Amino acid sequence: MKIIYEEYNIRNIEFLDDTFTLNQERAEKICDGIIKQGWDISWGASSRVDTLSKKLAEKMKKAGCWIMFLGIESGSQKILDAIGKGITLEQVKKAVKILKDAGIQVLGSFIIGFPQDTKETIKETIKFAKSLNLDYAQFSILTPYPGTPIFDYAKKNNMLLTEDWSRYTVTEPIIRIEGLSEEDVKALFQRAYISFYLRPRIILKWLKSKQFGFMKSGMKAVINYLRRRR
Repeated sequence: MKIIYEEYNIRNIEFLDDTFTLNQERAEKICDGIIKQGWDISWGASSRVDTLSKKLAEKMKKAGCWIMFLGIESGSQKILDAIGKGITLEQVKKAVKILKDAGIQVLGSFIIGFPQDTKETIKETIKFAKSLNLDYAQFSILTPYPGTPIFDYAKKNNMLLTEDWSRYTVTEPIIRIEGLSEEDVKALFQRAYISFYLRPRIILKWLKSKQFGFMKSGMKAVINYLRRRR
């Protein structure tokens, strides 16, 4: 950090640890080091909702943290339990509040299209995402990459729709889900983004921060969604 700050004039940093806050003592020491150096930097990182505390969040903010990425995955407790995520919806709510109270923006990540998903559980995820005080939401379609347990499971149970790796983009269905067609999953995926971002609170934020590109992309997504629903 000292090298890129002093020699390359870098002022925005992202920590790519899978879970920056997994070892809270280590995370605090990193923050203490940044504060001691007096660096004028902003940075972001990823976290699990069950590895955050008020004390750590406040120290991260003081050290320049402006955004945290939370892997929430689902807004259905049934799905969270089924995939072995090991968290509760209450823990998610608490973590978002801790970060927001500390003045840190939050990006929540969600996945739709788990083998156990239904239209109802996916709608629960969308609704839950909107109920949280998130600044940004990222929605992905479950993509079973080769070498992962979910890929082996999907292949063993004849659930793979394709092995064309160019389609493994997290934006299109790759596995068969009982009770959900490919079009259902695509429609719900688009609905997730549209219903989250095209809300007065979010649009007002874009206007205030002059993020007109987001508005243009949002309107384009709405038009495409409506065309497909005809």
